[in-house]
Amino acid sequence: MMNRRIFLFSILTGFAALCFFGGLTARCAEKPKNRLTADVLKSTLVAKTPEEILYCESVIKKRDTGIIPEKILSSVYAKAANKDRSKRFIYFKKALEIVLSKGWEQL
Repeated sequence: MMNRRIFLFSILTGFAALCFFGGLTARCAEKPKNRLTADVLKSTLVAKTPEEILYCESVIKKRDTGIIPEKILSSVYAKAANKDRSKRFIYFKKALEIVLSKGWEQL
């Protein structure tokens, strides 16, 4: 009688672990589709002048065409978003130009 309980308990525990970790890895494998848009970039970086707005739009277009990698754009954006509100755009533009000049196509 005791052996049957241990056997059933181990089978149920294994099944529960398989369901939990199988679902967990399936959810982790999905990539989030939260891509930057021109509007988010303009509002976060506080783009005021028409030149700054056009720059933000051109960066997004170059990302969409594959000139600027998504990973580089996301990391530079994350760093710039944590800077002082008045200097975010300046920091973003300069940092992106530096990163792209080290092997990626220049803006």
